[in-house]
Amino acid sequence: MKVIGNINDELDVLLRSSGILVDRQPYENIKDGVISPDEYGAILIDIDHEDADGIYSPRVLTGRHHRVPIIGVSYDQYVPEDSSWEASQTTFLEQGGMYLLRDPVHPPLIVACIRKATNVSRGLSPGMPNVFLYDHRLRIDMNTTMVYFDERSLGMTMQESNIMCALARANGRLCHSTHLMSSLYGDVNNEPEEKIIDVFVCKARKKLDEAEAGLSYVIETVWGRGYRLRDVSAEQLREAG
Repeated sequence: MKVIGNINDELDVLLRSSGILVDRQPYENIKDGVISPDEYGAILIDIDHEDADGIYSPRVLTGRHHRVPIIGVSYDQYVPEDSSWEASQTTFLEQGGMYLLRDPVHPPLIVACIRKATNVSRGLSPGMPNVFLYDHRLRIDMNTTMVYFDERSLGMTMQESNIMCALARANGRLCHSTHLMSSLYGDVNNEPEEKIIDVFVCKARKKLDEAEAGLSYVIETVWGRGYRLRDVSAEQLREAG
Protein backbone atom coordinates (compact mmCIF):
# COMPACT_ATOMS: atom_id res chain seq x y z
CA MET A 1 0.00 0.00 0.00
CA LYS A 2 1.42 3.37 -1.02
CA VAL A 3 0.35 6.95 -0.31
CA ILE A 4 1.79 10.37 -1.08
CA GLY A 5 1.97 13.24 1.39
CA ASN A 6 3.82 16.06 3.11
CA ILE A 7 3.91 14.36 6.52
CA ASN A 8 6.59 14.54 9.24
CA ASP A 9 9.21 11.94 10.22
CA GLU A 10 7.24 10.57 13.17
CA LEU A 11 4.15 9.76 11.15
CA ASP A 12 6.26 8.35 8.32
CA VAL A 13 7.89 5.87 10.71
CA LEU A 14 4.52 4.93 12.19
CA LEU A 15 2.98 4.22 8.81
CA ARG A 16 5.96 2.28 7.48
CA SER A 17 5.83 0.05 10.57
CA SER A 18 2.23 -0.74 9.55
CA GLY A 19 3.22 -1.63 5.98
CA ILE A 20 2.20 1.68 4.40
CA LEU A 21 4.83 3.29 2.18
CA VAL A 22 4.79 7.07 1.98
CA ASP A 23 6.18 9.03 -0.95
CA ARG A 24 7.03 12.22 0.95
CA GLN A 25 6.68 15.29 -1.24
CA PRO A 26 6.27 19.03 -0.60
CA TYR A 27 2.69 20.23 -0.79
CA GLU A 28 3.46 22.30 -3.88
CA ASN A 29 4.67 19.19 -5.73
CA ILE A 30 1.50 17.34 -4.81
CA LYS A 31 -0.67 20.25 -5.88
CA ASP A 32 1.08 20.75 -9.21
CA GLY A 33 1.70 17.11 -10.10
CA VAL A 34 -0.56 14.51 -11.68
CA ILE A 35 -1.32 11.75 -9.17
CA SER A 36 -2.91 8.53 -10.37
CA PRO A 37 -5.09 6.31 -8.15
CA ASP A 38 -3.33 3.39 -9.83
CA GLU A 39 -0.09 4.51 -8.16
CA TYR A 40 -1.26 5.97 -4.84
CA GLY A 41 -4.14 4.89 -2.64
CA ALA A 42 -4.47 8.24 -0.90
CA ILE A 43 -3.05 11.74 -0.43
CA LEU A 44 -2.02 12.53 3.15
CA ILE A 45 -1.80 16.24 3.89
CA ASP A 46 -0.46 18.18 6.89
CA ILE A 47 -2.98 21.01 6.65
CA ASP A 48 -1.01 23.17 9.11
CA HIS A 49 2.08 23.33 6.92
CA GLU A 50 2.88 26.86 5.79
CA ASP A 51 2.60 25.87 2.11
CA ALA A 52 -0.73 24.06 2.48
CA ASP A 53 -4.18 25.57 2.09
CA GLY A 54 -5.53 24.55 5.49
CA ILE A 55 -8.98 22.99 5.63
CA TYR A 56 -9.47 24.16 2.04
CA SER A 57 -6.63 21.97 0.73
CA PRO A 58 -9.02 19.36 -0.74
CA ARG A 59 -10.69 22.01 -2.90
CA VAL A 60 -7.30 22.90 -4.39
CA LEU A 61 -6.18 19.30 -4.81
CA THR A 62 -9.36 17.73 -6.17
CA GLY A 63 -9.16 19.92 -9.27
CA ARG A 64 -6.36 17.66 -10.52
CA HIS A 65 -6.66 14.56 -8.36
CA HIS A 66 -10.40 14.12 -7.80
CA ARG A 67 -10.13 10.30 -7.99
CA VAL A 68 -7.58 10.05 -5.15
CA PRO A 69 -8.91 10.23 -1.55
CA ILE A 70 -7.49 13.05 0.60
CA ILE A 71 -6.80 12.60 4.31
CA GLY A 72 -5.86 15.63 6.39
CA VAL A 73 -3.83 15.71 9.60
CA SER A 74 -3.59 18.73 11.89
CA TYR A 75 -0.61 18.69 14.24
CA ASP A 76 -1.51 22.05 15.76
CA GLN A 77 -5.19 21.16 16.13
CA TYR A 78 -5.94 23.70 13.43
CA VAL A 79 -9.11 25.64 14.14
CA PRO A 80 -9.82 28.94 12.36
CA GLU A 81 -11.12 31.88 14.36
CA ASP A 82 -14.87 31.83 15.07
CA SER A 83 -15.00 28.10 14.42
CA SER A 84 -14.65 24.71 16.16
CA TRP A 85 -12.85 21.47 15.41
CA GLU A 86 -16.11 19.84 14.34
CA ALA A 87 -16.84 22.74 11.99
CA SER A 88 -13.34 22.45 10.55
CA GLN A 89 -13.86 18.74 9.92
CA THR A 90 -17.15 19.46 8.16
CA THR A 91 -15.57 22.13 5.96
CA PHE A 92 -12.67 19.81 5.07
CA LEU A 93 -15.13 17.13 3.95
CA GLU A 94 -17.31 19.60 2.07
CA GLN A 95 -14.22 20.71 0.15
CA GLY A 96 -13.66 17.13 -1.04
CA GLY A 97 -11.57 15.55 1.73
CA MET A 98 -12.35 12.11 3.14
CA TYR A 99 -11.02 12.29 6.73
CA LEU A 100 -9.55 15.02 8.91
CA LEU A 101 -7.65 13.85 11.98
CA ARG A 102 -5.76 15.79 14.63
CA ASP A 103 -2.65 15.11 16.62
CA PRO A 104 -2.10 13.05 18.68
CA VAL A 105 -3.36 10.62 16.06
CA HIS A 106 -4.25 7.16 17.35
CA PRO A 107 -2.05 4.90 15.14
CA PRO A 108 -4.68 2.21 14.43
CA LEU A 109 -7.16 4.95 13.48
CA ILE A 110 -5.04 6.61 10.80
CA VAL A 111 -3.99 3.21 9.42
CA ALA A 112 -7.66 2.18 9.23
CA CYS A 113 -8.54 5.47 7.50
CA ILE A 114 -5.78 5.03 4.92
CA ARG A 115 -6.77 1.42 4.21
CA LYS A 116 -10.42 2.37 3.82
CA ALA A 117 -9.51 5.29 1.54
CA THR A 118 -7.27 3.04 -0.55
CA ASN A 119 -10.02 0.46 -0.96
CA VAL A 120 -12.45 3.17 -2.05
CA SER A 121 -10.01 4.63 -4.56
CA ARG A 122 -9.58 1.24 -6.18
CA GLY A 123 -13.29 1.17 -6.99
CA LEU A 124 -15.49 -1.89 -7.14
CA SER A 125 -14.74 -5.38 -8.32
CA PRO A 126 -14.01 -5.67 -12.06
CA GLY A 127 -16.81 -7.04 -14.17
CA MET A 128 -19.67 -5.11 -12.62
CA PRO A 129 -21.94 -3.66 -15.30
CA ASN A 130 -22.56 -0.04 -16.13
CA VAL A 131 -25.83 1.40 -14.92
CA PHE A 132 -27.70 3.53 -17.45
CA LEU A 133 -30.42 6.07 -16.74
CA TYR A 134 -32.27 8.81 -18.62
CA ASP A 135 -32.65 7.20 -22.04
CA HIS A 136 -29.18 5.66 -21.76
CA ARG A 137 -27.53 9.10 -21.64
CA LEU A 138 -26.52 9.00 -17.96
CA ARG A 139 -23.96 6.26 -17.29
CA ILE A 140 -22.60 5.16 -13.93
CA ASP A 141 -19.45 3.10 -14.43
CA MET A 142 -19.48 0.65 -11.54
CA ASN A 143 -15.87 -0.41 -12.15
CA THR A 144 -14.23 3.00 -12.08
CA THR A 145 -17.02 4.78 -10.09
CA MET A 146 -17.07 7.49 -12.76
CA VAL A 147 -20.33 9.17 -13.81
CA TYR A 148 -20.88 10.27 -17.42
CA PHE A 149 -23.53 12.15 -19.35
CA ASP A 150 -23.44 11.68 -23.11
CA GLU A 151 -20.04 10.02 -22.46
CA ARG A 152 -18.63 13.18 -20.89
CA SER A 153 -17.39 12.88 -17.32
CA LEU A 154 -19.34 14.97 -14.84
CA GLY A 155 -16.19 15.48 -12.76
CA MET A 156 -17.75 14.19 -9.57
CA THR A 157 -15.51 13.84 -6.55
CA MET A 158 -14.83 10.42 -5.08
CA GLN A 159 -17.51 10.91 -2.41
CA GLU A 160 -20.14 12.09 -4.88
CA SER A 161 -19.52 9.29 -7.38
CA ASN A 162 -19.40 6.62 -4.68
CA ILE A 163 -22.80 7.76 -3.45
CA MET A 164 -24.08 7.48 -7.03
CA CYS A 165 -22.67 3.93 -7.20
CA ALA A 166 -24.22 2.98 -3.86
CA LEU A 167 -27.59 4.23 -5.07
CA ALA A 168 -27.15 2.39 -8.37
CA ARG A 169 -26.36 -0.88 -6.57
CA ALA A 170 -29.65 -0.55 -4.69
CA ASN A 171 -31.43 -0.82 -8.06
CA GLY A 172 -34.21 1.62 -7.26
CA ARG A 173 -34.61 0.58 -3.64
CA LEU A 174 -34.23 3.01 -0.75
CA CYS A 175 -30.67 3.64 0.43
CA HIS A 176 -30.70 4.73 4.06
CA SER A 177 -28.30 7.49 5.03
CA THR A 178 -26.54 5.07 7.41
CA HIS A 179 -25.85 2.74 4.47
CA LEU A 180 -24.43 5.60 2.42
CA MET A 181 -22.20 6.57 5.37
CA SER A 182 -20.93 2.99 5.50
CA SER A 183 -20.25 3.07 1.74
CA LEU A 184 -18.02 6.12 2.23
CA TYR A 185 -16.43 5.56 5.62
CA GLY A 186 -16.91 1.89 6.53
CA ASP A 187 -16.71 1.14 10.25
CA VAL A 188 -13.93 3.64 10.99
CA ASN A 189 -14.52 5.56 14.20
CA ASN A 190 -14.37 9.35 14.23
CA GLU A 191 -16.46 9.49 11.07
CA PRO A 192 -18.26 12.80 10.37
CA GLU A 193 -21.89 13.49 11.15
CA GLU A 194 -24.46 11.78 8.96
CA LYS A 195 -25.66 15.11 7.57
CA ILE A 196 -22.52 15.22 5.41
CA ILE A 197 -24.35 12.78 3.10
CA ASP A 198 -26.88 15.52 2.34
CA VAL A 199 -24.01 17.84 1.38
CA PHE A 200 -22.51 15.31 -1.06
CA VAL A 201 -25.92 14.51 -2.58
CA CYS A 202 -26.54 18.24 -3.05
CA LYS A 203 -23.22 18.62 -4.88
CA ALA A 204 -23.89 15.54 -7.04
CA ARG A 205 -27.30 16.95 -7.96
CA LYS A 206 -25.74 20.27 -8.93
CA LYS A 207 -23.38 18.52 -11.36
CA LEU A 208 -26.25 16.52 -12.81
CA ASP A 209 -28.22 19.73 -13.41
CA GLU A 210 -25.18 21.36 -15.00
CA ALA A 211 -25.11 18.48 -17.49
CA GLU A 212 -28.86 18.68 -18.24
CA ALA A 213 -31.40 20.98 -16.59
CA GLY A 214 -33.53 19.00 -14.16
CA LEU A 215 -31.40 15.85 -14.34
CA SER A 216 -31.00 15.88 -10.53
CA TYR A 217 -34.57 14.53 -10.50
CA VAL A 218 -33.04 11.04 -10.88
CA ILE A 219 -32.00 11.25 -7.19
CA GLU A 220 -35.15 11.01 -5.11
CA THR A 221 -35.17 12.15 -1.49
CA VAL A 222 -37.10 9.98 0.97
CA TRP A 223 -37.43 12.45 3.81
CA GLY A 224 -35.97 11.36 7.11
CA ARG A 225 -34.71 8.08 5.67
CA GLY A 226 -32.36 8.43 2.70
CA TYR A 227 -32.28 8.47 -1.10
CA ARG A 228 -32.88 6.30 -4.16
CA LEU A 229 -32.26 6.52 -7.88
CA ARG A 230 -35.16 6.63 -10.29
CA ASP A 231 -34.88 6.16 -14.04
CA VAL A 232 -36.81 8.71 -16.05
CA SER A 233 -37.05 9.56 -19.72
CA ALA A 234 -36.59 13.04 -21.15
CA GLU A 235 -40.37 13.24 -21.61
CA GLN A 236 -41.01 12.29 -17.98
CA LEU A 237 -38.45 14.84 -16.84
CA ARG A 238 -40.20 17.58 -18.80
CA GLU A 239 -43.53 16.58 -17.27
CA ALA A 240 -42.02 16.55 -13.77
CA GLY A 241 -40.54 20.01 -14.34
